[in-house]
Amino acid sequence: MGYRFSRADVGYLGGQEGVAALAAVDELPLTAASLVRDLERVRRDFGERAGVLVETVRLRRRAAVKLPGAEHWLFDDDALQQATPTVVAAHRARRLAGRAVHDVTCSVGAELAALQQVCPSVLGSDLDGVRLAMAAHNLGGASNVLLARADALAPCSIGTVVIADPARRADGRRTYDPAKLQPPLPDLIEAYAGRDLVVKCAPGIDFDSFLVGVPGRSGAPGGVPGVGARTPAAEQDYSGTGPAPHAAEVRPGDGGVRPEGGTFGSGDAASVRGAGEGGSGGGVSPLPGAEGSGGGRESRRRGARGGPGGSGRGRGAGRSSDGLGGMRWHGEVEVVSLDGSVREACLWSAGLATPGVTRRASVLSTNGPGWTITDAEPDDIPEREPGDWIVDPDGAVVRAGLVRHYAARHGLWQLDPRIAYLTGDRVPDRVRGFRILDRLDFREKALRAELQRRDCGPLEILTRGVDLDPDALRARLRPRGGTPLTLVVTRIGATPTVFLCETPSVTR
Repeated sequence: MGYRFSRADVGYLGGQEGVAALAAVDELPLTAASLVRDLERVRRDFGERAGVLVETVRLRRRAAVKLPGAEHWLFDDDALQQATPTVVAAHRARRLAGRAVHDVTCSVGAELAALQQVCPSVLGSDLDGVRLAMAAHNLGGASNVLLARADALAPCSIGTVVIADPARRADGRRTYDPAKLQPPLPDLIEAYAGRDLVVKCAPGIDFDSFLVGVPGRSGAPGGVPGVGARTPAAEQDYSGTGPAPHAAEVRPGDGGVRPEGGTFGSGDAASVRGAGEGGSGGGVSPLPGAEGSGGGRESRRRGARGGPGGSGRGRGAGRSSDGLGGMRWHGEVEVVSLDGSVREACLWSAGLATPGVTRRASVLSTNGPGWTITDAEPDDIPEREPGDWIVDPDGAVVRAGLVRHYAARHGLWQLDPRIAYLTGDRVPDRVRGFRILDRLDFREKALRAELQRRDCGPLEILTRGVDLDPDALRARLRPRGGTPLTLVVTRIGATPTVFLCETPSVTR
């Protein structure tokens, strides 16, 4: 379990003394081999601050790939784990460019950092006062961001697109049950009925169970599973620490925070001013009747990312009286991968979905342009014998159920109608393909002999549609040669089949 940060810690780390101390600690290796020795030195130099300093430096190093440009950010371990990678957050923000957006589970501000670059007004709220203070530090230069302490299940803004990222751990374990997300997905959908809503979910969630589609398009199988308990309203006592961009109190029932132009509020609603206009941190006039950003209790309650709770409901979404089984999502699900790893399934309510689209796969890269495919594209492909190559589509394409659409786009076809492996006579650009050398029935003795005949050494084994442990099979085949080869083990009809392929050295 990681270090438990306090608001006093955030204030120290954001001040001159803390910044200097962090720079000194960052000079140390802090590796597994040196950690005990390094801790002794930090304790000698900084006393009781050693724990927070070492934890922060190590977290920043871990964040370097996921959150480039966040070398001066503050976060705790759980917040960093769930933080949206910068490339993914920027991709989502581009779809919302020009809109006023409210992230109701803003945590330390990873989504806000991307949104504030393309949206005129951005509101971030959470129930975790420490993480709000961290977000204030992380977004200190943003003049169009307002931070507030509020329950995700108690709407406190109007006229905004709502974004939610429910925590995906329950009882210390990752959960794919929408009812156990924090806040529960069904409660989010219910709380924001009629609103434009975006919900980030784990890619393993069973969206096929409740995705209905969008108006004007026949219902498609699929969606996202889950539903859960309702949470209490927020304690209205946020106290920002450090150089906050803006911090204000927002209460349900105050009429919300209305974004207009580049500010939040009109009349006697909260008014955002640039840094230096009206007090430290930029200054905010609280909503009428709301407490100012003075002291208050720290609370971790539902609605805080990483803590229990939160809520929202998208336009056209609904939930019948039979609980989770009755939850329906009328809109779009977008499955997103980054550098070959599936990162999330994002739900877009009907008002934000592309007309005619219910499923989308977005394949992103940290080193180049990404691409997108949707179910609005054709999916007619031929049934033919295997071609010269086998292509394993990106996981986002498979998870979104768009294998046939991807095949149609690139002139490929399936090895078997029930299997996601594709085949063809060419490989799409920037895709790793496997040139077929031979096709065999799956018999281990004959396969071992063939591998020995080909002087097989490094052996990559891909499986789909068969119950097989690749590592155990590799051990039984005992390849000892020098030629790298790949086995694609799958099922053609009812027959387990092996395709012996060249191992590609690089992505084409």
